[in-house]
Amino acid sequence: MGFIDQYIFREDGSGSLLPLNEDKVKYAIDKGGFFVAESENNVIGCCSIVGYNGIAELRTLVVYPKYKRKGIGSTLVETCKNKAREIGYESLYALVKPDAYDFFRKQGFEDTQTPPEKMEKDCLECPLYNNGCNEIPIVFRLDNLR
Repeated sequence: MGFIDQYIFREDGSGSLLPLNEDKVKYAIDKGGFFVAESENNVIGCCSIVGYNGIAELRTLVVYPKYKRKGIGSTLVETCKNKAREIGYESLYALVKPDAYDFFRKQGFEDTQTPPEKMEKDCLECPLYNNGCNEIPIVFRLDNLR
């Protein structure tokens, strides 16, 4: 978990991921919704798709800094889009930091509102919930893949 742990949200606003425990990661892997990119038997990137209450969310997208701008993030996002469509979702949501916004726009995501399901499930656990969320809600309409 060390790879992901360095990206966890902190009270000071740094980080980009909700805290993950090993059970949540294992659950996502078991459900076929956790994806990794590897190089020389090392994890260099990962992402996941989580479905709940009728929505699909792209989460946990990180690429080790040394491997950024090599298409790994784009490939991981495409994997999540395809998996969400395969499952039958119509849209794939994400909450992104401002510095990742342009990357997701290039992947075809559009601005949207934060789904209430997300607010009820995860936002309450975030250390930034009462200190001002700095993420931007976006969505990819999966019918764009046809």
